[in-house]
Amino acid sequence: MDLERYRIAWSRNAIQKQLLDDQEKNRAQQDEGTVKERPGRGSSMTRFSWHTATSPLPSPVAWVYGGWWIRAHLVQSSGTVTLAVITQLEPITVIFTVPEDSLGPVATRLQKKAKLTVDAFDRTAQTKIASGTLLTLDNQIDTTTGTVKARSLFANKNDALFPNQFVNVRLLVNTLQGVTLVPASAVQQNGSASFV
Repeated sequence: MDLERYRIAWSRNAIQKQLLDDQEKNRAQQDEGTVKERPGRGSSMTRFSWHTATSPLPSPVAWVYGGWWIRAHLVQSSGTVTLAVITQLEPITVIFTVPEDSLGPVATRLQKKAKLTVDAFDRTAQTKIASGTLLTLDNQIDTTTGTVKARSLFANKNDALFPNQFVNVRLLVNTLQGVTLVPASAVQQNGSASFV
């Protein structure tokens, strides 16, 4: 229909011949090619529809319903559309930050190949969710926050931790032996000196 409109416009000297040629050779023939290609592509899609796509990990994936046409790399003007995100749950990692001032003792213990215990607590920091170990520290300090990112590994056999869940983390760096402990409320300040 567009091609016919261009022909009429050209016959009335309303457009240049080049515009008519472009419409005739490029757009119309491309559309014809697309129509001729569809039956072949449809049969391959039909064969594919009888296959099952599975995740390489035992992880929950968003449901895909029968009759949906699925393409792995669908690109739109806004970017790539993701079909499904597969996230490993067992084991799972938790990323948290360590203050720059505490980095020295943590890095020293990691260099000595010590297994540092990491406990994940709920949002209120009252209930312990899981225990894991520290894997690694990032290789640079974030200058905006004065912290370095740390990654810890949790077995997560009971699926207590979930991707993007907010948790409070406690990292055990050293255990001191033979020291006297007092409640924080018992410590008093006298200028720059502390006393009990």
